[in-house]
Amino acid sequence: MKFCLAVFSFSIMSLSLAYAADSSERSTTDNASQQSVSSTSAACTEKWDAFSKSGECYAAYQLVSGGLKPGAYEKCGTPLPNPSQECGPFKPK
Repeated sequence: MKFCLAVFSFSIMSLSLAYAADSSERSTTDNASQQSVSSTSAACTEKWDAFSKSGECYAAYQLVSGGLKPGAYEKCGTPLPNPSQECGPFKPK
């Protein structure tokens, strides 16, 4: 029984250390990508404008149940992803 607990404790400690190392690498990468995107505010403004126009187009085709009426994709094109991951939260003009 003591052996099982020792192995279990060791594996949890290993996972904790691996997670901590992974988190620190991820935060360094995230900070670098946020700095590069925030420096191109014109590009982010364009992305937010395009996202807003896409949403307005699809709003006319949205059903109460959450689906879309036929012809939405033909009229509005491919739905654009929310740029908040790249540009941060929307900032009104």
